[in-house]
Amino acid sequence: MPEADDLRAAARRLVDGASRVVVLTGAGISTESGIPDFRGPKGVWTKNPAAEKQSTIQHYLADPDVRRAAWRSRLDSPAWTAEPNAGHRAVVALERRGKLHALVTQNIDELHQRAGSAPDKIVEVHGSMRRVMCWQCGRGAPMGEALARVRAGEDDPHCLACGGILKSDTISFGQSLVPEVIDRAMTVAAEADLLIAVGTTLQVMPVAGMVPVAAQAGARVVIVNDQPTAMDALATVVIREPIGAVLAEICGGVVTGSGGARAEQVLHSVHSDVVDRCVDFFRRADGSFGYREFRRDPEDQSRWSLTAAYDLGVHAVYQQALAAALGHVPWLAAAVARSAPFVP
Repeated sequence: MPEADDLRAAARRLVDGASRVVVLTGAGISTESGIPDFRGPKGVWTKNPAAEKQSTIQHYLADPDVRRAAWRSRLDSPAWTAEPNAGHRAVVALERRGKLHALVTQNIDELHQRAGSAPDKIVEVHGSMRRVMCWQCGRGAPMGEALARVRAGEDDPHCLACGGILKSDTISFGQSLVPEVIDRAMTVAAEADLLIAVGTTLQVMPVAGMVPVAAQAGARVVIVNDQPTAMDALATVVIREPIGAVLAEICGGVVTGSGGARAEQVLHSVHSDVVDRCVDFFRRADGSFGYREFRRDPEDQSRWSLTAAYDLGVHAVYQQALAAALGHVPWLAAAVARSAPFVP
């Protein structure tokens, strides 16, 4: 069996040689942000099998008690305070390199958007928990509006327009997937020259079918997951290590120098309010720190331009890089205050 370092290096070479990378993410990429998966050892449904009813459309529509329990669960979800992790940021780094063709996610937490991935690159096959919709009239609204009503005392808020049942704008069991969304997922899989499947056991169709579609079209496949998947036999590389660290290395979070040595590692990314600007803090192999500011091209959302950079001397510390960036990047102070504390 190849060593872990060899597998990461092989995956990195595939990424470096690719020009149309499609990333498929499942619940596993968000567990490092504190959002539990559903069927894992510590999954929501593993610990509380009755909770699965809240995600089954027939039970949700027919039983007010199920809806009340679902609204309490939404209110208390760890997703509201979760921050994007190194895995999410690595996908953004891949996009900045101009290699990301599409990002297909089974997740409903919108952490990819919050990390800075361009919305037009993202295919949300299961919708978003940050939106609410009426089952009767189809009216949509931000989830925050419905949760405010729950906090105010409504245990099963209904649509303000027609009185219909409200639910998160996500795909529940028993609910049809959106054909146009699935068609786009399969189309980008067929167009990929490399597909990276992350944090998913690849058991749920039709999305899992992206892997054989890509492979049959000639794409290489990399799978990063903590347990075996149904598609491992189709993969060129299979990696069973923590997702954030692996993606940071293979997608662009680690820049490789001559002779295979790591030249620098992106430690932390901070995005502006409107997610069109980003600052990356990095550490070089010699121990020095620095930062780079990027701006998204308004005409081409997949392209990023370098607008500022600052390299500190050998043995500098992260706090010095942060202080330098705060002095040169006007929007950064407010963004740092909003983001989770980072300790290198």
